[in-house]
Amino acid sequence: MRLAAITLLLASFALAACDDDEDFILPVIEGQTFTLRTANGRSLPAVITDDDGRPRLRVEVLAGTLTLGRNGTFTDEIVFRERRGDAVVTRTRLCQGTFVSGGNTASFSEAATGGTCGETFNGVLRLETLTTTIQGIVLVWTPHLVDRRF
Repeated sequence: MRLAAITLLLASFALAACDDDEDFILPVIEGQTFTLRTANGRSLPAVITDDDGRPRLRVEVLAGTLTLGRNGTFTDEIVFRERRGDAVVTRTRLCQGTFVSGGNTASFSEAATGGTCGETFNGVLRLETLTTTIQGIVLVWTPHLVDRRF
């Protein structure tokens, strides 16, 4: 029995290795928290706006999390640093909403609670990397690792 299970496991790895598709897709998992890794292809902190106007405006993404609730709800939190001339302000964009997932994709709809919330966006999960675009910014998230040894 044990040999059969090991053989089946090895066969599934071999089958995955022979797949011509570069992407091994996984389903979007409810109850998962993702940590923001890049914004517009740049590691964090990532500059997303650098305007030479008067006063100069520079906006950086510092950090973020995206938490998928078990009941089809989610919370996304993104921390920005805004430099306008000599003034520096750190802002947090915290939005909540609902999502629907199917396979390796999800559709997110933020509640319009004022400010910058109220966006609708999609996400694709490939190789445990979730990619979304919120307000024109391409964001790449990875699962938040939890130590489960205890």
